[in-house]
Amino acid sequence: MNERDRRIEEGRGKKEEGRRKKEEGRGKKEEGRGKKEEGRGKKEEGENYQCQLSTVNYQLSTINCQLSTVNCQLSTIDYQLSTINDRLFY
Repeated sequence: MNERDRRIEEGRGKKEEGRRKKEEGRGKKEEGRGKKEEGRGKKEEGENYQCQLSTVNYQLSTINCQLSTVNCQLSTIDYQLSTINDRLFY
């Protein structure tokens, strides 16, 4: 093999190596896109989770308000019963 043929073969090898690296780069690019999409999914999951927590918090606040109302009503009934009791025994 003469010098010219050797250089041609060497050039072909470098060309093939360049194609291989280009394909590897495409694979890494696709992998990066997949990770980006995965990250978006996790972000949406987190936002959904946050929304659910806000909803639960609102519901608990509503329940707390209702319990306070019931407690107030029970206090009123207790007072009225005490008043009736005082009238009966005095």
